[in-house]
Amino acid sequence: MRCSTDGHLGAVVLDAARGDRLARFPAARSVSPAVVFLQPDLRAKILMTDTHWDRRPLPQPAIEPPAVSLARTLARTGLSLQGGDLVAAP
Repeated sequence: MRCSTDGHLGAVVLDAARGDRLARFPAARSVSPAVVFLQPDLRAKILMTDTHWDRRPLPQPAIEPPAVSLARTLARTGLSLQGGDLVAAP
């Protein structure tokens, strides 16, 4: 996936394989244009403006099983899972 300004202020998310635009996020006019490249391994992103660039790490996905992650989240937040319906949107 690649994010770029696409000639506009804001960001455009492109499909890396096909180049199709997946989403566009416009920004306020006070924001300076920036280009964001995601590294293929998704460990970092590179931000570039007209005057600066920076490489920033991205949060990595959890490697623990989903049940362990859910239990930890419920314990941390004090919430409880009472059940629910799984539905798919068209």
